[in-house]
Amino acid sequence: SFLNKNLPSSIFATVAPTLRMKLKTEVQVFFQNIYIRTLDSRNTSYGQKISVLKVIKTMISDPQLGVDLYLNYDCEMEIVDIFEKLVNALSRTASSNHHVESGFTLVQHITTKKLAVECLVVVLKSMSNFSLQQNEQ
Repeated sequence: SFLNKNLPSSIFATVAPTLRMKLKTEVQVFFQNIYIRTLDSRNTSYGQKISVLKVIKTMISDPQLGVDLYLNYDCEMEIVDIFEKLVNALSRTASSNHHVESGFTLVQHITTKKLAVECLVVVLKSMSNFSLQQNEQ
C-alpha cells in the first residue's frame, strides 16, 4: 500500500536528524536517490511527490540540518552537493509547468508547486534562524 511505500522515508526522516553525522553516506544516498530523484521524476505519483515534499519540509525545519547538509556535503570536494541539488529540485518543482505530462490534475499540480515553494521558504527561514543563533552566541 501507499503507506508501506512511504514507511522507509518516514523512518529516515525520524532517524536522520539525530544520527546524521554517523550516517553521512546513508544520508547522501537517501537524499540523492530517494528525495531528489522523486522530485525530479515525471513518473512519480502525486502522492509520492507530496509525501516527499512533506518529509523534506519537516526535516529542513531544523535549522541545524540545513546547515549540516550544506557544510557536510556541499563544502566537501569529494561528496555530492546535496543541499544545492535539493534546493534546485525544489525550485524546479515549484516552477514546473508540466502538469499535463505528469498526469497530475491542475489542482494537484498547483498543490505540489505550493508545497515546493513552502519548502524553499522553510529552507530560507532555517538558514536565517541558524545565522541569527550564531550571531547571538
